[in-house]
Amino acid sequence: GRDVANEWLESDFNGALYLHDAPSSTFKPYCWAADLDQIVEKGLFFIDKFKTGPAQHLSTFADHFLEATGWLSNRQSGAVGWPSFFVYSFYFWNKDVKEGYYMKDPEYYRRQHFQKIIYDLNQPYLRINQSAFTNFSIMDHNYLIELFGGREYPDGSPVMDYIDDIIEHQKVFLEVLSEIRKTMMATFPVLTFSL
Repeated sequence: GRDVANEWLESDFNGALYLHDAPSSTFKPYCWAADLDQIVEKGLFFIDKFKTGPAQHLSTFADHFLEATGWLSNRQSGAVGWPSFFVYSFYFWNKDVKEGYYMKDPEYYRRQHFQKIIYDLNQPYLRINQSAFTNFSIMDHNYLIELFGGREYPDGSPVMDYIDDIIEHQKVFLEVLSEIRKTMMATFPVLTFSL
């Protein structure tokens, strides 16, 4: 009722409460976690005028991921969480390595794509006037098995067969992010650790 609303407004005004993004919080969804499975399976199917098919390589996956981040970020107030980012970026990196589709060597190729994603996530163009608030989940064996153990990759291989490789993939990302942060502070993605 009105009394509770007035009490909340007074608390917000005097600093007892704080609502992040207060001007737009009631008009748009706030934060959510999005799964990349449909983007991996269908491409950018949700974009009206220029749909794409599913990615075949890490570079296209990275582009689809960034486009989806921008699209979602411009339709909400808060963060877009990507708990499956490492599961699927590993798949495309591993596929490209097996097929010989990479620059220089496999580790250079992986690190270059991680750098691109980190730099792009920290640019304002993804959300028109500010960086897209993004969140990646770093998971241990138990979380990966519970959340993704029953899934299959597009080629039919079980995610379960690659749990240790995905953990190593996450570690490489953390190394790349740490290297970037030695010269500039990269705010995004915010990392959530599920251990």
